[in-house]
Parts: sequence; structure tokens; C-alpha cells
Amino acid sequence: MIRPRKNAGRRGLIFVAVLGAGAVGAGSALAGTRVLDYGVRLAVFGQIGAYQNAIESSGRVTTVQSNLHCLVGFLGIVLHREDAYRIERWEDGRLVYFDGTTTTNGEVVHVHGEARGDRFAVTSAKGTFLASEDLFPSNPWSAAFITARKILHVTTGEIEEATVTGGEARVLTVAGRPVLARAYHIETALTHAVVWLDQRDVPVFMEVAAHGHTVFLDLQSVIDH
Repeated sequence: MIRPRKNAGRRGLIFVAVLGAGAVGAGSALAGTRVLDYGVRLAVFGQIGAYQNAIESSGRVTTVQSNLHCLVGFLGIVLHREDAYRIERWEDGRLVYFDGTTTTNGEVVHVHGEARGDRFAVTSAKGTFLASEDLFPSNPWSAAFITARKILHVTTGEIEEATVTGGEARVLTVAGRPVLARAYHIETALTHAVVWLDQRDVPVFMEVAAHGHTVFLDLQSVIDH
């Protein structure tokens, strides 16, 4: 989950960005379904919710369904609530369809996108914009994010140039066990995040500083069907 920096304005509490998961890239030719479940936490409030990516691959087509549910409370008072459902469709490694709805403290934002020739049209409350075909939604599911040069912010529909660097290795503790992982840093004008991939290219840990807090996503389980 990637979040904008503090001065980036409102983009929701958990800003799902940059990609990373699976032992294969976007548009995998392998058949089957992989479900990645994450716990979402803040350094100050602890566990605040859950995030899931369900990735279904069949031949040339990969479909990704994402669900986010977060609630921040203090002394019985709800400070922030955020829920989201999004779907991506990839063909031969190219994003051809996106649709997402995010509800933040009662405010609903809808973002829709689809391929048009060699471009990708994104429609949000701000209008329709054309981007290049090499667009990546800000959602961690495919290790192909390492090559990302343009990011679609899934909560707002904004499009930014991106730079991905890193690959340094470190042993992390994931679900109580040591895991050798590599760190990749994603930078845009409004976003900074770090995604850690294990030796299978599954994103096992993500972190980002936002609004004076640090947001963490910890992998809880990987289920293959």
C-alpha cells in the first residue's frame, strides 16, 4: 500500500500503489488463482484493517480483484473509515481494464479505465485522460512493478511518472519466520513507498510514511488454488 506524502492532499488512508507479487509478471500465462491477504497497521494505532488481492490467471488473461477494509478509532470514536473494491484485467502483460470504487468517511470516489488502441483512457470526477499503454495501477500484485514508469493512483485516478530503484537484500521476520527479501523503492512526485519481495517475488512487507504516521502492510497468508 502506497500513500502520498503528507503534502499531497487527500488520497485516502491506505493508498494502494506499486505492484509486486507472484513468481511471474502481469498477464501471466499460468492458470490458477492466488490469494494474498495482508494486515494493515499504523505505528500509533496498531492493526486497523485488512487488504486482499485475488489474482486469477487463465492463458493470456489475468484478473485481479482487490478489497480493502480499514477503520481507525480512539476511545470508541471512529476517526477514519475506508473501504474499497477494485478490479484489473490484463492481457499479455498489458492493462486493458480497471474499475474501482473507494469510500472514505462516506465520500465515494469512482475511477474507471480501459484500453483504447495504444493508449489507456482513465475517467474520474476530474474528467477523462489518455495515458500511455504501459500504465500500472498503484496496487501490489505483480513483480512487474519493477519496470513501472507510470503509475495510476487507484483512489483518485491521477497518473504520475514513477521511478523504481533498489533490490537490496535483507532478512525480515514474516509471520514469525525469517524471510530473505529485496527492497524496492517507488518514487513519484507525490508518493514514496518501499515494497519487499521474497525469493518467489511475493510482496511480504510494505511500508510508507503518510500524514505523520507510518503505514505497514504485513503478509498474513498466500493461498494458491
